[in-house]
Amino acid sequence: RYQDIALERMPISEIWGIGRANAKKMEFLGIKSAKDFRDYPNEVMIQKIFTKVGLQLKHELLGVECFEFNKDMDKKKEIQSAVFERLINHLQKESDVQNIDMMILAGFCRNCLSRWYQEEAEKIGEESNPDEAREIIYGMPYQKWKELHQKPASQEQLDLMNARKEK
Repeated sequence: RYQDIALERMPISEIWGIGRANAKKMEFLGIKSAKDFRDYPNEVMIQKIFTKVGLQLKHELLGVECFEFNKDMDKKKEIQSAVFERLINHLQKESDVQNIDMMILAGFCRNCLSRWYQEEAEKIGEESNPDEAREIIYGMPYQKWKELHQKPASQEQLDLMNARKEK
């Protein structure tokens, strides 16, 4: 019932993939709203005028999933996750790359990544503390990484870092 009301109020031109030109063709067929489109009985005509995509849009309005938006989004998240993991592994192997140099050149470092990790975990209701997040990014406890790999910052690095902060 509420779906019918919402679809009746939605002009055909506002449906994703229809556009103004196709909306005019649909209005010629008596289709003025999303509900009219959903309920239009002649699917052969819909496919003839609007191709397979138009017919799929009609089926989506009927509740039949034709477009794999969620699956595409899941793939995107999976790829992003793999890229992030590769970045983390790369930074763990390249322990000679100093955080201050990363900050100077790119505006972020391992500490930023660990903070972002913690913030995103909290957004989805996962508990995370700074030490755990740093250990995920550094591949070991932070203090141990500092002892093994962190070099004192030179005056030049400090000056460059301060200049970047002033931008």
